[in-house]
Amino acid sequence: MRRAWFLAIGLVAASLALSACHSGNSGGPKVAVNGDSITVAAVWPINNTLAPADYVHVHAQGGLTIAQTLPELQTMLTDPEGTPNDVIVESGTNDVFQRDTTWQAALDTEVGMLASTQCVIFVNVSSYADWFGDQMGLPPLVPGVNAAIAHAVSKNPHFHLLDWDSFIKQPGNFEAYITQGPAGLAVHPNGAGRQVLANMEQQALQEDCGS
Repeated sequence: MRRAWFLAIGLVAASLALSACHSGNSGGPKVAVNGDSITVAAVWPINNTLAPADYVHVHAQGGLTIAQTLPELQTMLTDPEGTPNDVIVESGTNDVFQRDTTWQAALDTEVGMLASTQCVIFVNVSSYADWFGDQMGLPPLVPGVNAAIAHAVSKNPHFHLLDWDSFIKQPGNFEAYITQGPAGLAVHPNGAGRQVLANMEQQALQEDCGS
């Protein structure tokens, strides 16, 4: 049964394309956005919302765990077009889907890589990502992942939390902003949700990073 669930997840992830691009105001602050399929889904609203003020570099691919995002994150941090002033990190959902036990070590590595970055915004994981585990009678992983992200944020004054999980759990927001469907799609924002996520990222950059 577990193999069947994970195969379904893998098929959905494979259908979500790679997104990598630079756009926006080349004279503005450089913002790197690194993530998984949630970022892929929202790439156009993110670019369109941030681009008037910022020079945005988005790289995202469906199905990636935290560990699998790290090589591209390193590339983004050494971008020949300029080191990013600000970084937005959107990963962890696939660690929950795949029950990846290496997520803490990967998060620790990610935190170390970003320690000297001017401003980092961590987007936490929706509690709905635990749905597959719930169906198999497995303990939830999202609380631990989100607690570890919050702990990392509390230890570095340059790190900030965008609490997507709390937002989605507010009454009516899941129904309004999330695409509901098979194989874990209940964590992906719909059209309105993608714009809301982009708006929240823009607000975080303005309030936390001064961008």
